[in-house]
Amino acid sequence: MFARVAEAVFLAVCPAVAFWVMHFSPIAQQDFIDPYVYTGYINNFEDLFQRYGVTYYGVRFGLIAPAELAAAVFGSVSGYFFLRYAFGLIAAGPFYVLVRQRFGLPAAIASVSLLLTSPYFARALLWDHPDASGVPFLFAAVCLFLIEHRRRWALDSCAALCAGLAIHSNVFVAAPLAVFAATWTLLSLAWRRDVRAIATRLVVLVSGIGVITAVAWAYYRWRVNVTDMFSITINKSVELASGGMVEWRTPGIEWVSDQWHVLTPVVLSLLALLVRGKRRVGFHDAVMWATAVTVTAFFYVVQFGLGGNSLELFYYFSYLLPFVFLLLALTVDALLSGLGTPSKWIAAVLLVSAAIGPWLLYSLGRGIGYPTRFEDHLAAIGAVAGVLALWRWIPRFRPVTRVFAAAALGFMLFSSFSTAVYARMIDRRLPAARSDLDVYRVALQLIDSVPRHAAAPGAVGFWYSNEPARGAIRSIQSTYLFGHSKVQGEGRGLPHLEAAELERLGRMHLRWLVLLAETEAELASGRETLNRIGIQYTPVDSRILRGGTYAVYFELLELRGHDGTASRPPL
Repeated sequence: MFARVAEAVFLAVCPAVAFWVMHFSPIAQQDFIDPYVYTGYINNFEDLFQRYGVTYYGVRFGLIAPAELAAAVFGSVSGYFFLRYAFGLIAAGPFYVLVRQRFGLPAAIASVSLLLTSPYFARALLWDHPDASGVPFLFAAVCLFLIEHRRRWALDSCAALCAGLAIHSNVFVAAPLAVFAATWTLLSLAWRRDVRAIATRLVVLVSGIGVITAVAWAYYRWRVNVTDMFSITINKSVELASGGMVEWRTPGIEWVSDQWHVLTPVVLSLLALLVRGKRRVGFHDAVMWATAVTVTAFFYVVQFGLGGNSLELFYYFSYLLPFVFLLLALTVDALLSGLGTPSKWIAAVLLVSAAIGPWLLYSLGRGIGYPTRFEDHLAAIGAVAGVLALWRWIPRFRPVTRVFAAAALGFMLFSSFSTAVYARMIDRRLPAARSDLDVYRVALQLIDSVPRHAAAPGAVGFWYSNEPARGAIRSIQSTYLFGHSKVQGEGRGLPHLEAAELERLGRMHLRWLVLLAETEAELASGRETLNRIGIQYTPVDSRILRGGTYAVYFELLELRGHDGTASRPPL
């Protein structure tokens, strides 16, 4: 009983401890557009639907509804952190139980520790984006489906609900989930399992997804009177699958040398085979390995065969994470098997220490940073493969090679995700802290400062400088769907209004114009421009939006037509 309580406590505190130890960037979405669009929907749901109708972004039920609930109960910022803690447990809990059941306590603790301290997982979790919910729910669905228990129907029902929430975070999840289901079915038949039981479990899975779909439909019908939340997602998915991703795609394979993390599932697939050797393969081990390999193959086919971005865009590569860590668990089990209990714990500690130690030094600004060359990572792969080969084929030296193998595997995991996109998840423990959380707070203040459409009808537009091109103000304004509401194009922005921008301003039929700037002088220049070109307005509000170290000057103007009346909202 005491052991179970201790394990429960470990799981409960592990996400918070991992966040503190690794010093992850708490809200890693500064300079992005899309996550701030979701921030807008989470904190301003009904207003955005009233202003812009149904959009592709607004129907991500699996992300938006839980985040809305968390924000309503705990507040916007505290709710964000509470939900990330919950998502961490949703992923780690079932994974821990599965690995504990299949491979024992040391392997379970090591595998979950590697998951929660991984910049790969942090990159998916720590922002307002569909993979923040889609990855944990997908991981939970897969693990719950694989856990053995006498109450099979309860686990399958929970897995099905998680699968539904994952799909309604991002419909792309349906693909790896379908690959998993197909692989599990084929292997179940190969192992001569009961056909009726197989069919029943698949029906439960599909039914659970249907239940979540019905709940999502009812939710949107109740909140914003939307009865068709599916067409826009289907149409957008078809568009993207039919070549719509080419804008964000780099041809060829040279980009892999900068984003070598995409090789990780391939490398772990091969290492899992290497370390397991001729050991008898059980059904669940076969499902875990075969599913990971087939899902990895699917991602590679989409990227290189179908012209997609499943690997190149890190927020799609995120959906490979559950299968990467299933492969890792298989490798860890093979590495620890055959050892006595003290030796297992020593090897597990070495593995985790080698994986997170370099990141801790990096966060402190000391010692090793992270590899900046593809060759460094290839060397790390070669080292772990060589040591594992020695451990596998020369039994005489296993007490020594096993120790080196654990450390080498841990360092390879560090190296695998030391590319720029994941290294940025580790905040340096230095006085000059990043302001991501401060920018997030300013974005929430902007939402509170703009009049709600229901109380003060009329279209709202935002005008600010485009210099720098990827400034924080651009992210903040994205809470109002970026291109739907910004006045300027890709030119200089405030205080300049080019001919095309004046034409756009006329088409927008604005009632409200919001000026945003990082200095008060910029606001004055904007007003001078409006006066010079004869745009009439009434100042309504002026304030400083401040979050810690970051501040934005905000001014709300009510535009007036030539007849002295407010401009019409868009039809």
